[in-house]
Amino acid sequence: MLRIGLKPNQFTLASLLKAASGVGSTDVLQGRQLHGLCLRYGYDSNVYVSCAILDMYARCHHLEEAQLIFDVMHGVIGAREMGSCPYDKMG
Repeated sequence: MLRIGLKPNQFTLASLLKAASGVGSTDVLQGRQLHGLCLRYGYDSNVYVSCAILDMYARCHHLEEAQLIFDVMHGVIGAREMGSCPYDKMG
């Protein structure tokens, strides 16, 4: 996709993050690369992408990173929008 000049949107990135965290996956390298793309394209403040990033870190057993993402989400997105995130009661 990137090789042919197409920019991923928030739905593409959220889906890829979910796939990267696959069942039983503890390898977080692909997820970190996708997280970097989210930052590069400015989707890190999108509630769905942020939840997918948080979910990816949590499923890969990187709970400290998941907590950091959650804390940033609370500050950037706000508590009202967090209702759509399954981890809004984390911490």
